[in-house]
Amino acid sequence: MPILDSLADRFPEHPYIQNLLGVAFVQRDKNEAALGRFERALELSPPDCRALRADVLANIGGTRVKLGQLESAERDYFRALEYDSNSGGTFANLGNIRLIQQRYHEAIEFFYTAFELGLQYRPLPNYVTGSVLGMGRCFRIIGEESAASMMLEIVRKLPPEHMYLIQDTLDSDEREVSFYNRDLERRT
Repeated sequence: MPILDSLADRFPEHPYIQNLLGVAFVQRDKNEAALGRFERALELSPPDCRALRADVLANIGGTRVKLGQLESAERDYFRALEYDSNSGGTFANLGNIRLIQQRYHEAIEFFYTAFELGLQYRPLPNYVTGSVLGMGRCFRIIGEESAASMMLEIVRKLPPEHMYLIQDTLDSDEREVSFYNRDLERRT
């Protein structure tokens, strides 16, 4: 990270640089360090920079999820929505938290909101696919197999550029669509 370290040295009070450093730390699984950079970026960002503050708060939330701090992450995501109420990715992340918490009906609502928000963009954001998959998983868990199957059909109709996100497990006992672990793929 010599380039980012150089930027951090040259611009220690720049919120965008601090946010980028946080992202770089997350990518290297240095989540505590990332959290520090994100929190510093939030301190430095002016209140009227709504998009930056929403992005930083979402990054803080995502980092807290990785650290197992779901309640704190949830608060950060809701704070991010105060700055950008149309952030489909944030709604999808809240859906993931509710899924982890086994609050499936609430998860479905968050995923559905993310799905609807994402439909306005071309190309579709990745969280659209993730939200449909999340809804499908919740429907399957709560025993609504027809709704789960409908979600799978929607995923199959999404543009091909989204197919790297999913893998079909064609086990006869359990047909599940899950996120494709791109990090594992990169290492092999």
